[in-house]
Amino acid sequence: MNSREGARGERGLAHHLTDRGYPARRGQQFSGSPDSPDMVCDRLDGWHIECKCTEPLDLVGAMAQAVRDAAGKRPLMAHPTQPISVAGDADAG
Repeated sequence: MNSREGARGERGLAHHLTDRGYPARRGQQFSGSPDSPDMVCDRLDGWHIECKCTEPLDLVGAMAQAVRDAAGKRPLMAHPTQPISVAGDADAG
């Protein structure tokens, strides 16, 4: 997957959330830090949202990244083309 595909997936997830009453936008794209979730949504404050667009999806690795980067927030990993979202406990890891 290249960065354009990832950006397209993140934009799709932002539209999906926004259409359902959770206005969202892509986050700052700094690699792997609590200040750079893939998605920013004020109505989901307290959640660190990671969007994974890879096929096949490495669910364990993706959730591990979300947990690692969450820094006290609840991690949430979403895949824009799969009916999968996984939320974890902020204390997990």
